[in-house]
Amino acid sequence: MRTTIIILLAFIYGCNDKVKPGVEYYELSSGLGWEAKIKPEQLKKYVTWHEAIDILLSNPSDVEAVGQGHSLQVNVVFKNNDYIQTIEPDIDNIFMVLKKCGKPCAHIQQFTE
Repeated sequence: MRTTIIILLAFIYGCNDKVKPGVEYYELSSGLGWEAKIKPEQLKKYVTWHEAIDILLSNPSDVEAVGQGHSLQVNVVFKNNDYIQTIEPDIDNIFMVLKKCGKPCAHIQQFTE
């Protein structure tokens, strides 16, 4: 009985589109050394970088598009037209997150300024 429950739980958790965020996503870096040209207080819907990654990866099917600017501002746009904003640690980090996410994030449109 115990084995059946474990197998069932593994099947349920292994078959959803959710990605488990964690340190491996937070520490991705292009290593290009860009510095942010924007401050959190300048962004209307600011969340921290880690919060943004967690939100994006907890329900990638809700995300329509992700875009970055040379200022390191990142906008995550949801299918319901809501959005969040963050500041990535280095240029292109958001695109590295989407690549690592793989299939669950494959549909997300990517844009840059």
